[in-house]
Amino acid sequence: TNFNGMTSNRMIKYDGTVWSVVGSNDLSATVTGIVNFNNSLLVYSRYGFSLNWNYSEIAELVGNNWVLSYDFPDHLYSLHVFNNELYGTTIGFTTQWTDLVYKYTGGWNDLGFVNNGASGSKLLTLNNKLTLTAYNDRTYQFDGSTWSVLFKDLQINDYIPLGNATYILGGFFPYTFDGLDYRMLYNIGTI
Repeated sequence: TNFNGMTSNRMIKYDGTVWSVVGSNDLSATVTGIVNFNNSLLVYSRYGFSLNWNYSEIAELVGNNWVLSYDFPDHLYSLHVFNNELYGTTIGFTTQWTDLVYKYTGGWNDLGFVNNGASGSKLLTLNNKLTLTAYNDRTYQFDGSTWSVLFKDLQINDYIPLGNATYILGGFFPYTFDGLDYRMLYNIGTI
């Protein structure tokens, strides 16, 4: 992959003046997302990285090299850091509805998410809780032991806290939550 005349190895950075390559070795796959976990830069791919004939869906920047790490037990869909802990979701290929949520504690542990028709689940932090949004237009929250429905008909595509509100982009109906109430947002433009 090339950007501005340089080989980007699928990961580049901008320091405010200059673009430069991150990592001296090519990741060999499209990077789906990036997280900071334990002061380490992790990237993940839904297609997997193949470095030195080894395979993983998660790579970590160690020094100036990408190395495979946190060997995930299934087809990774997303990674998320919540309360300094690493979580991952799957996208099911065995059957249509086989998504799981895992927490990393030295190994990946299944958190018992009941799919309920979900597929392609993404994790985020909302109201200081681990939140999962799925392609069945439901959004769930985890209280540390069980999952419950937060929004029945809203799949969250992205979000940003701003002031005392959280702006949510998703489904056909964008909402804001001010800590007490959900309010419909009108006249939101598209990018």
